[in-house]
Amino acid sequence: MEFQVFYHDIDFKKEEFINFLHQHLGQYGDTKEDIERAINYALGGEEGRGGFVTAGYIDDQLVGCVVINDTAMEGYIPQHMLVYIAVHKDFRGRGLGKQLIKKIVELCSGNIALHVEYDNPARLLYRRLGFKSKYAEMRYVQKDDMERQSQMERRIRKKIQKEEELVKSNINWLCSLNMDDIDKLEKGFKDYLNKLVLWATDWDEIFAERNNKLTKFAEAFADLINIPFDQQVLLNKIQTEFYNAIETVVESSEWDFSWEEFQLMIKAAETIKKEQNL
Repeated sequence: MEFQVFYHDIDFKKEEFINFLHQHLGQYGDTKEDIERAINYALGGEEGRGGFVTAGYIDDQLVGCVVINDTAMEGYIPQHMLVYIAVHKDFRGRGLGKQLIKKIVELCSGNIALHVEYDNPARLLYRRLGFKSKYAEMRYVQKDDMERQSQMERRIRKKIQKEEELVKSNINWLCSLNMDDIDKLEKGFKDYLNKLVLWATDWDEIFAERNNKLTKFAEAFADLINIPFDQQVLLNKIQTEFYNAIETVVESSEWDFSWEEFQLMIKAAETIKKEQNL
């Protein structure tokens, strides 16, 4: 078997490889759309993405294919992900899968991970070639935007039956917002959280009454072991940790997800408003 390696989409016949993988992955395959996304990731040349496609040929006929996506990570997440590997159904049993895997091991500079169903017989081949089952994968599949929006619409309809005026008021407010309003709302919420830290760490009120628990805690060091303890340093550290915690939250994927959900809720509200003539 002769090999050809593609690192970019020049001279790469993408449709041929999509059809090959879709046909010869069989019951363990994905949709053509998913296969195309993996190939685009490998060969697209976008920053932060990469990988390659390895093809195996016998007498100029495509008989095997591997798609590798690079993760730009290392250590606990391997540098390379073997997304798809398939051998032409008429050429199986000749050791071509083994040859393909050995080839991509040569081409990869770091660790390689792959996903394989427990009932896939190829799992035994991967194990013989050195792949280990270090983790059991558990995956949560996010609903697409249309499904999430539809669920919101169903909930709104149900809520209207119980509290029509309250729902109407909220729908009218949501429908009055535009993208600039949402951006301002998000920034305003972050500013509010920072103000909340200042409110929660108003040390003047604590120090106004000198007989409080914090003061006794600090004075105990000096009274008992003759080492002064600066309670103001401790309080300042607490305030800093509050700010760091807020910064961590507002930069997290959960924060981004919440604002994506908020925008979907606006779309759901607009749909219900038209539907219900609110």
